[in-house]
Amino acid sequence: MENPVEAPVPKQPVRALLPAILGPLAMGLCVAFRLQTLESLELALLLPIFTFGLLLVTVPGLYIGSALVGRAPSIVSLWKTTAEALSRAGVLLLGCAPATLLLVATATTTDLTSLFVGLPFAIAAVAFLRLLHNGLYREAEAQETTPRFLFVGWAGVTLLIGVRLFWIALHNA
Repeated sequence: MENPVEAPVPKQPVRALLPAILGPLAMGLCVAFRLQTLESLELALLLPIFTFGLLLVTVPGLYIGSALVGRAPSIVSLWKTTAEALSRAGVLLLGCAPATLLLVATATTTDLTSLFVGLPFAIAAVAFLRLLHNGLYREAEAQETTPRFLFVGWAGVTLLIGVRLFWIALHNA
């Protein structure tokens, strides 16, 4: 059996994660355009950090929970699948950025700005979670439902933390 700690690391992780950085940054810049304050520009820079920080804190919990039920993927598989799903979610956010900028420019309140920026984030989060689940547990799901329940619980907690961070950051900008 291969030791997951000694497995090779993907050769171009920075290029793979570039859309994952640029997507949240683009959404943050939409908010900065609307609010036109120094704090909102800081928010633009913080959204990618919040995204990666949230995953750095919660993904190990998914791995540990999976290991406890006997369905843990390899560390390399977890890393590759997370990076790929995050990258695709970033591309989705980049694609939504022009329309979001238009909507944010016409927003009359901070709550509307929150809605217009939060909606693409919600769509990207659901896409990320779907890609992550399919990449990690597709074969295991054919055998039993334990990984699905574990994943849904983890995803719910992660989404709640993410929404709370987003809300606090946006209303403090």
